[in-house]
Amino acid sequence: MKTKTLSPKYRITQEDFERGHKLFAKEFADGQTLTEQERYLQDLLLDAEQMHRKTGLLPTVSEVYDRWQQENHESERRRITSWQDGYMFTQGDFDTLAEEESGPMFDFVSTAKNLKSRTGAFPTIGDVRRSLKTK
Repeated sequence: MKTKTLSPKYRITQEDFERGHKLFAKEFADGQTLTEQERYLQDLLLDAEQMHRKTGLLPTVSEVYDRWQQENHESERRRITSWQDGYMFTQGDFDTLAEEESGPMFDFVSTAKNLKSRTGAFPTIGDVRRSLKTK
């Protein structure tokens, strides 16, 4: 079953916030399991409401997506920052990291793969950080 999504241009309304609350109540008060589509709508509408409370503006679906992407990128940067310089990448790291096609993790792992391609050896985290600083 294909999940329906809202158009990125759709501006979320006050009435939509109530729909998000009803889905939240359905899952947590009634103990029912939400479908994938209902969970998507719940997440989207509750986050949109939070954005509205913070800014006073009704966001579009695209603006909520942008917030999600920004939060994801911030999380990736924190994760990368936590890594120790001496750790050496492995093939398993290349296979499992950078699931997205853009963003900080993608850039970091792509740089690591390029270093391995040039040198033939798996680089360390420190090697990748130094390479990124020279770009």
